[in-house]
Amino acid sequence: MNLKKILRNEIFTDKMGGSEVRLVPGSSLKGVSFGFLIAFLGLFSFSGCIKNNASTIPVFSLPPGTSFQLSQPVPKVTPDQKIPRSLRYVGTLDAIASPASGHFVVVGDQSTIWKSDDGGISWKHITPPLKGDFYGVAFLSPLVGWISGDDGVLLKTVDGGDHWKRIPVPVKGFFLQSISFPDSLHGFVAGEKGVVLATSDGGVTWKRLIVPTVQNLYGIAFLTAKHGYVAGWHRTFLETTDGGMTFHPLEMPSERVTRQEPSYNVLATDGKRVLLAGDHGLAYYSPDGDSAHFSKLALPVRNDLYGATLLPDGSVALSGEGGVLMSGKPVGPIAPVMKSEGDLSGSDFLGLTSRDGKLSVSGTLGVILTPEH
Repeated sequence: MNLKKILRNEIFTDKMGGSEVRLVPGSSLKGVSFGFLIAFLGLFSFSGCIKNNASTIPVFSLPPGTSFQLSQPVPKVTPDQKIPRSLRYVGTLDAIASPASGHFVVVGDQSTIWKSDDGGISWKHITPPLKGDFYGVAFLSPLVGWISGDDGVLLKTVDGGDHWKRIPVPVKGFFLQSISFPDSLHGFVAGEKGVVLATSDGGVTWKRLIVPTVQNLYGIAFLTAKHGYVAGWHRTFLETTDGGMTFHPLEMPSERVTRQEPSYNVLATDGKRVLLAGDHGLAYYSPDGDSAHFSKLALPVRNDLYGATLLPDGSVALSGEGGVLMSGKPVGPIAPVMKSEGDLSGSDFLGLTSRDGKLSVSGTLGVILTPEH
């Protein structure tokens, strides 16, 4: 379960019992004692939520026979060091991008930007122009890239990720989650409470689009400057065919595992195909990007899914809660990529990307998987 998503929507769900406690800003938590809330929050350590204190970050090892190498470039914390409250989410790596072969940029909570120029063997920490949590990263070319984050943060690089500059946008106080650039001029960003931003001049200026939802949006994917999708909280799934001037809702077949409606957490496109994925192992695929041609994928797990990408051989790949990493042809079996998940099941795989047909992953507890050399 994604605690970050729960906190943003002010709702807590007991995964086993399906009960809900909704927190309303400024309320007195009627009917919920403070002691009960603390005990309730303790359940998250049992149910696989993504937040972990920096002092408890374990050192993982890869199971034998995988095609990955593992990095954990997390700041070192001694056992007797008191962890300040501001660092309680160190090690949550929300997104990964590969702007060129052998080059990676990973972003996450607590102003985290990691960069590797040697295929993931070594990592350097990039100092951002501001402090905050970063949730999305996307590159238009080996040099030009974007980062989205909390409180309306949008950053741009023109040197492959070594330096970043904040770009002004017409929203503040809303998190920005996902980025999609169908071409070098047109870009779109989705985020909190139905926020969708658009640019038609390569990101010099941005405008907010009118979207018929106030739900949090976690995924965005535009095939062209005109045709795109956004997705998010409580099965929110919208399509536009006129560049965001209008959006219309789409319904996908799904079932509830808890009382809470499942959310769609990620969208991916290669300019033709579209992949949508979310809670409880829900995933849908359109081979041509047509909204009428989405079909539900049969997956071997019911874990929440946070990462999605499309591979050149026609395969899809998905990552998520509990170290889930799967790949396969949409018409065939979707199977685990690694022979054994081993102790990596202690990490939720949040970010997923592909380069040259090979997968790379970022997740909680400082985990980064890149292709083995």
